Formats: sequence, C-alpha cells, structure tokens
Amino acid sequence: MEPALPQSISSEIGLKHADWLNAKFVVDFREQEFVVIHDGNRVHVFDPGGAEQLGIIRIGSPSSGAIWKSGRCIGEYHQDDSGHYSVLAIENGFKLVDETHEVHPLVHLLRALTLGEKI
Repeated sequence: MEPALPQSISSEIGLKHADWLNAKFVVDFREQEFVVIHDGNRVHVFDPGGAEQLGIIRIGSPSSGAIWKSGRCIGEYHQDDSGHYSVLAIENGFKLVDETHEVHPLVHLLRALTLGEKI
C-alpha cells in the first residue's frame, strides 16, 4: 500500500517516503525534496539531508498555530469546523489582514521555502 497524504495537500505535495511510527516523511514539492517530522506540537521541515531546519509549524491549539521560516513568523493558520485551513500572512512582524490564503499550513511554508516566494 502506497503512503498517502490528506486530500487537502495531496494535490501539491508528493509523498516519497513515510515512517509512520516515527512521524518522519520525505516529501516532494515543486521538484524539491524536504524532510518533514511531526514532533508533539511542532512540524519541522528540513533540507533533504535532514541537517538544516528550514521552517517549523507550531501547533498552538487543535485548530490554530503559527508558521515560521528561518526564525521569522510568516503566517498564522486556523482550521474551521469543516476541516478547511486559512492562513493569514505575516510580513516583518505585521499581520497582512488583506492576505488570507485558503491553503494548508504545510503548503504555505513549502511555497515560502521554494524560490523565496512571497506568499
């Protein structure tokens, strides 16, 4: 049986390897590989070798948290009762109230990590 990702992110992120017992995954996003580790209330994203941490998602509650890239908060996310995510972008410490994205927090972080894309 092939490892699978939740439907909300499977259209953008490819799962290459999954260690379900240790919550460690190798994913493909825009032809770049990342190591993703879920540890308690955090999701860590590393370079392919697993040596350098590139970003982190801090889970603040069962339905919300913050997205960090290189030690800077780049977004806050919220999951509604139907399971859909929205991310409020943050730039230079300021919430950009006009920039809310309907996207999974991991996709938001990986977009920010690839090509230095402004979200």
